[in-house]
Amino acid sequence: SFKAELFGLTVEVTGEFSEGEHETFDCPGCPPEFLIEEIEHKGEQLEVDGLPDNVLSEIEQEAFDDFEKNREPF
Repeated sequence: SFKAELFGLTVEVTGEFSEGEHETFDCPGCPPEFLIEEIEHKGEQLEVDGLPDNVLSEIEQEAFDDFEKNREPF
């Protein structure tokens, strides 16, 4: 989970990362993704399905940015 700004509000976004897979000769692979499970503001859950696609894409990008910023080096 991470904090994000949505419509001027600070929200807590919870979700799950999928690392994705590299392309091989017999598998097309898939890009990494972040699946949003819930968005919460002051203890109240917001309806994720009602958000526009561009807003969901921005939140997903913030998730990747937060992950990169906070991940532990090998």
